[in-house]
Formats: sequence, structure tokens, C-alpha cells
Amino acid sequence: MPINILIIEDDEELLCLLRSAFKLNNFNTYIARDIEGAIKIANKEKIDVIFSDIVIGKDKVINYLDKLLVGKNKKAKIIFTTGYSDVAYELKNDIPLFIKPYDVDRVIEKIKKLIKLTEVI
Repeated sequence: MPINILIIEDDEELLCLLRSAFKLNNFNTYIARDIEGAIKIANKEKIDVIFSDIVIGKDKVINYLDKLLVGKNKKAKIIFTTGYSDVAYELKNDIPLFIKPYDVDRVIEKIKKLIKLTEVI
């Protein structure tokens, strides 16, 4: 069964890189360039993993998790990324965080591990 990933990212170059890498790994990808778009996708699609920049525009995605993790997506795994070291402290210890610039292969490994853990539970 393919893995459904919602990418929330406002950096167009990084977004293209992630989309390509995820598709090469047979992940279904949904793209949101802002929080409003991400919430719309989360309300329509079954998402397994949310891969998101913490800061999108002037908002922090962490403040909208209650609107993203709803319905069929309550158990979606979250992976955050940031280029801002001052926002990393706001995360719970159980949410993976990649500091930009990061290795996309390591992100893919982490996604696969998170999905395997979910399948075992």
C-alpha cells in the first residue's frame, strides 16, 4: 500500500526536490504551500505522514495540528523541518525534526521507519 505524504513547504525549490525524491520512492504526495491549503487537503485525503516546515509565512504549523490531525488523519505521523534554530525548542521530543539543509535520503529513511512502527502497533 503506498504511503500518502502531505508536504507543507513554501520554498518552491525545496518543494520540487522533495516531490521528486518522494515519487522515486513510490510515495503519493500532496502539496500545500500554505496552512490553509494543508488543512483543505487533510480534510479530503487520507494522510500517513505530514512533512512540514515549522514556519510557513508568518504562521507556525504546530499551532494548527488540531486542524490537520482530524478524522482519518488522527494517527498521521509528523516530521518537521526548519531553518530557524529558535523555533526548534517548541517541539515535543517525540516529533522528528530536520534542520535545513538536510539530507533528503535521511528524511525518506525516517518516513519508512515511522510507517513500519505504525504497521507493527
